[in-house]
Order: sequence, then C-alpha cells, then structure tokens
Amino acid sequence: MRVSLVGRAIMACACVVAACCLWAGPANAHSALIGSTPEEGAVLTTAPGSIELEFNENILNIAPAIVLRDDTDTVISRKTPTIDRTVVSTPFPAGLADGSYSIVWRVVSEDGHPVQGLIRFAIGHPSTTTPAEGPAKARGDASSGVPWLAVGIAFAGVLGVAGLLVLRRPTHSTPEPDRRNT
Repeated sequence: MRVSLVGRAIMACACVVAACCLWAGPANAHSALIGSTPEEGAVLTTAPGSIELEFNENILNIAPAIVLRDDTDTVISRKTPTIDRTVVSTPFPAGLADGSYSIVWRVVSEDGHPVQGLIRFAIGHPSTTTPAEGPAKARGDASSGVPWLAVGIAFAGVLGVAGLLVLRRPTHSTPEPDRRNT
C-alpha cells in the first residue's frame, strides 16, 4: 500500500504533536519546599535563631520575601532574606511573646516561576485564635500557559508545512508519453 504525500504529512503532524505533549510535561515542576525551621504546626519552647526554608532546587535571587505575622495578622518582621542555593533564610526577631505565628514566604524557582506558601507555628502556648489564612502550600500548579503555547506553536508549524506540501502538489497529472524506441 502506497501512502500519499498528504498521508505522510498528517502522520508527521501527529508524531510532532505527540512528542511535544510528552516533552512539555516536566515543565510544570517548580521548586518545592522540603523543610523549614520552624516546621509547619510546630509548638516551640523558644524561638529559633533564624527562619530557614529549604527547597528541592536552587532559588533565584529575584525579590525573595519572608514575612512573619502574629495571630492578629500584624506584620512582626519583613526582611529581605538571604539565598544560599536551595536555602532561603532570615534572622528570627528577638523577644517574641508566646502565641501563634505564621510565616508567609515567596521565592522564584530556578525555572523562573514564583512559588509561595505559609507555615503556621507557635511559641510557648498557641493563641486561642489562629494566624490569618494564606496559601496553604507551595504552589506548583500548571497555571502557566508556556507548555501549551509551545505545543500550539509546534502544531501550527507542522500544519503550515503540511499545507505547503498540499499546495505544491500538482492538481492535474498528465501521463508521460511513452518514449521507448518504436
């Protein structure tokens, strides 16, 4: 069975689209918080010396933020943290009273996507009220349209090539005259 030029172009389009879909999948993996001091939900007897956030990949030094809030959502500390590859840290403020606190953080992962989260903890005895709500975990969702944009561009390119192949195809084919010696 002979496959026409148009059939080959359609098969090539399908292969390219499938390859783009499979290739674009890992692009959604952003940095993830793998450890922190203090830890989520911890009840500490004393305040630690610093707030430290550890990630599974390097963090870019693009507007990192660590904000410490009390149970009334009052900002206790807002300092620009230091970044050492996968660890983001800032000194813990001295003299905090017993109660519930939250750390709201935001960093930019190595792939350029912002990642943010919230860590709740207490010093001494937790407050009767809880710290203000915020993002409950690091966000690594597929809200970015970049992978689908790449697939769309690749698909449009393949369709364009297939269209050119169809347009260049002769509309009428005339049989060649028999030029054998007679």
